Amino acid sequence: MQDYIPGDTLLERAMSGFPVSIGTSLALESLFPPMQAPYDPKREIPQEVNINDYQTFFVNLSTLFRNMIAAVSKEAFLSAKPGLFASTLEEEIEVIENLFQVNAQGVCKPIFYYSTYDELHRINAAGFSLREPGSDAQKFYHAQYENTIKVLNKHSDKIHHFKDAVFQNEYENALILTHQPYDLT
Repeated sequence: MQDYIPGDTLLERAMSGFPVSIGTSLALESLFPPMQAPYDPKREIPQEVNINDYQTFFVNLSTLFRNMIAAVSKEAFLSAKPGLFASTLEEEIEVIENLFQVNAQGVCKPIFYYSTYDELHRINAAGFSLREPGSDAQKFYHAQYENTIKVLNKHSDKIHHFKDAVFQNEYENALILTHQPYDLT
């Protein structure tokens, strides 16, 4: 695969088969046929998933945010404000919801969430600690993410907040899009 070039603005971010950030789009390409030209038409899908086998698709907002940031230049990230990040994520949420409504006939429903991992922050086991932002760049990224989540929470009632692990009240077959290993437990 060719190296992708990040976009100069959030609107020009790198994308693939869907009008969402490239990392998110590549994941969705294992669920649905692309609706636009994929970034790498020669890419073989590692494992095609039958969406009809699932009732829920959990989507971690920190993963969507991370994928969005990776799809733009450093300058674009540094100059954008949380409101612009939030509106871009809202657009991506709408695209994902529409994909599931059309292609999964409403059987598999996306659930958009973020987690604060409160319980993990309280653990005092020897040798265990959550990684906290240390460098100025990490602190800036974290602040942008936190402020974006605050804006999203004000604008949307679709966002679920988990204080610890991803949790569902009843048993369902579920897929998850996350880059956080703890979400998989």
